[in-house]
Amino acid sequence: MVAKVKREDLSKPHGIYDAFLRVCLRWQLSRDDQFKLLGFEPNDPFCQRLLSGSIRRASLDVEDRAGYVVGIGIGLFSLFGKSEEAELEWLNHPRARLQNKSPLSFMLDGRMENLFVVDGMVRRERGI
Repeated sequence: MVAKVKREDLSKPHGIYDAFLRVCLRWQLSRDDQFKLLGFEPNDPFCQRLLSGSIRRASLDVEDRAGYVVGIGIGLFSLFGKSEEAELEWLNHPRARLQNKSPLSFMLDGRMENLFVVDGMVRRERGI
């Protein structure tokens, strides 16, 4: 049996993109920054439609990027709990390992491998 999608549900992002937007909200990211994390240029029409919920699926690369951001967000939440301030401090503190960039600015360079690096940093801090 196939579940019917309600018309009002088509205007909200679901699944990984909903989780991605929640992390971006917690990190206080602009729409342009959200696009960069997903590998798009600012104001890209496809990405606008994806994040508005009018498109349900994107390429595997975009889904992987969203997944890494969500994973990093979950990892940081496990480290800092409800302290958004501590999480933002961690994200915005420059690190020598990242060419003296903060983890957030390093991720915003737009390269997928930068998400891998920051994910690894979070995992190490968590002892995983």
